[in-house]
Amino acid sequence: MDHFARGEGAEAALLAHGAPLRGTYRATARDARGAPVGWLRVRAEPPAAPVYDGVLPDATGDALAAATAAALDGEVTWIEEHPPSGTPGAR
Repeated sequence: MDHFARGEGAEAALLAHGAPLRGTYRATARDARGAPVGWLRVRAEPPAAPVYDGVLPDATGDALAAATAAALDGEVTWIEEHPPSGTPGAR
């Protein structure tokens, strides 16, 4: 799986701790050889709840897809609860 990023190339903003959370972030899912096989996306527009969607191969299975979404939601929740200093809502 690639990093979740908003935009591409030098202009890309990664979904990361300490970074502002706003916009749509997408990551490409890859097979063992590195070929793209799907994607996951999160749209974060606080104060609205994040929206998740994606396309994964059937072989992924429902349990792994749900676990991946839960892990992504945990990261998004942490970032929302710990905004970078100097941004609205920062502690």
